[in-house]
Amino acid sequence: MKIQKIARGFLLRLKLKKDLKDMLRYTNEEHLMMSNVELRKRAAARRIYETMMEYHIKKETMRRRISAALKLQTYYRMRYVKNTSFINAL
Repeated sequence: MKIQKIARGFLLRLKLKKDLKDMLRYTNEEHLMMSNVELRKRAAARRIYETMMEYHIKKETMRRRISAALKLQTYYRMRYVKNTSFINAL
């Protein structure tokens, strides 16, 4: 009888803890149930993610700038060659 009582109490505590974590996840306050190790891991993951996104945005910006510069060079060369061709020089 005593073992059954202890087992039921243990299972009830597990269920309550799971329900509490679900409720905190729903309200976006999961950090309240995390240990210090989990909080450090979460902060490290967030820092890695932010750095990765910053690198991706910087890379995309440079790609767009290079593409725009090439368009400008193409347009300028087209106009320059058209106005200073060898036929105009003769």
